[in-house]
Amino acid sequence: MTRGNITLTIDPKTFAIMVPTYASKTLRAAIQTYQSLLFPLPGTAAVNLPGSISSLEVTVVDPTEYPPLNVDSDETYSLQVTDGNAILTANELWGALKGLETFSQLIDFDVATETYAVGSTPVNIQDSPRFAWRGLLIDSARHYLEPATIMHTIDAMAYNKLNVLHWHLVDAQSFPLQIPTVPDLANKGAYHPKYAVYTPAVVKDIVAYGYSKGVRVLPEIDAPGHAYSWKWGQPAVVSTCPTAYATNVNNWPLDPSNNATFQVLQEVWAQVQATFLDDYVHVGGDEVVYPCWTGNPTVAAWMAANGFTTGAQVLNYFMSRVFTLVPALGKKMVCWEDLFNAKVTLPSDIIVQIWSGAATLQKVVSAGLKTINAYGWYLDKQQPYPAAPLHYEWIDTWQDFYNYEPTANVTGDLSLVLGGEAAMWGEQVDSAALDERVWPRAAAVGERLWSPKTVNVAATAALRLNPFRCVMARRGIRGGPIAPNYCPLNLVPATPALDTQKVDSLFQALKVQL
Repeated sequence: MTRGNITLTIDPKTFAIMVPTYASKTLRAAIQTYQSLLFPLPGTAAVNLPGSISSLEVTVVDPTEYPPLNVDSDETYSLQVTDGNAILTANELWGALKGLETFSQLIDFDVATETYAVGSTPVNIQDSPRFAWRGLLIDSARHYLEPATIMHTIDAMAYNKLNVLHWHLVDAQSFPLQIPTVPDLANKGAYHPKYAVYTPAVVKDIVAYGYSKGVRVLPEIDAPGHAYSWKWGQPAVVSTCPTAYATNVNNWPLDPSNNATFQVLQEVWAQVQATFLDDYVHVGGDEVVYPCWTGNPTVAAWMAANGFTTGAQVLNYFMSRVFTLVPALGKKMVCWEDLFNAKVTLPSDIIVQIWSGAATLQKVVSAGLKTINAYGWYLDKQQPYPAAPLHYEWIDTWQDFYNYEPTANVTGDLSLVLGGEAAMWGEQVDSAALDERVWPRAAAVGERLWSPKTVNVAATAALRLNPFRCVMARRGIRGGPIAPNYCPLNLVPATPALDTQKVDSLFQALKVQL
């Protein structure tokens, strides 16, 4: 980016984003959205400035109506802002969406004069992401998240140039995903069979909405562990834990000894394939408690009959069947690092997600496997990683997220590191609290995953993050500020106009009574 020293006015009443004649429906919708986002507060054109910006011209080289959205999508763009107009050029739709967001962030609102302008012009930006995989994990099993909340979160992700919504759909506490061919999974396993489920139509709507914002929606069906909620609708497919482990519902796994387990899994994954567009799905594989197999008499007998002596061998068997089932449905896979650590035989094209740290990331890279990193970016933690300080002010954990370098202390073929994800596990978060817990802390992750490795100074980032948090707040993303400032959400006077004579009369009457 290069910038000049001229400030150019923008008149919100006349400024327009020019729609190319060949624009896709998605691009047209995005332009309409940003036209409404650019000027959230009532204002006028700045006066006594040397020039103005009357329009933004958008050009997309590939005019495909519905271009593919995947890990190989091109998000590069260029943006020039000069006296008269601005020009945004991208190879694909996805770069145009990122450029529209950048242009919106260039516009300053002067609270004192209630005017809009772009400072430090001319501006010339050539931009592309450092990592192709820039994600946010949400958890709809520990607490049900309303579809509107999920789409609202997709909006916030787009504002932060995050492009993968990792949807942790089911877990021990609930099974909210409706599977029409196995209806009791949700009817009996969800918190409520009507109000806390995701129908196929709702899932498709969320996936399509994500597409329109340049956000891939990646479903996770965690198995074989964390399967307690499956037992309400399909009790035969869950392995009962021995007494020492039974009280923690997170321990209960699926039953590998029952072929019905894999028949149910087939139905679940077939439904996922029918409703999710992304090339990838997440097959889970984390935190399997082996004694819930070895201590279960039925499973233990099956193990002995099949020559299995350890839980790790059973896990390898279980996942080998999943690794056959899912690709047969046309999907590639992501898994948690637990499978790698357990020496499960992994497909060569699987992506391993890291949660424990650089040492495991290094082992995965050295093994020649693709990987994404979530370590250091767990939004549910007060202390994201051992070296991070405990902050007096909780939101200051954004600095720890920002300071974490996803490839630190890792050598070898770093092209295998596709990116990373911030993770908002849902034990203490629901729709009422999601914004406050995620934003603006996840914005720090977004910048580290988009910007060059050398853009890494938290003190400098704070100068951008505090006003950008205000931009998000005006767009309805209710995350907290990181430092004292004034964020005008509207320009309605703090004290409404009053009939002072009436107020005085009422006060005098109250005074007499008291």
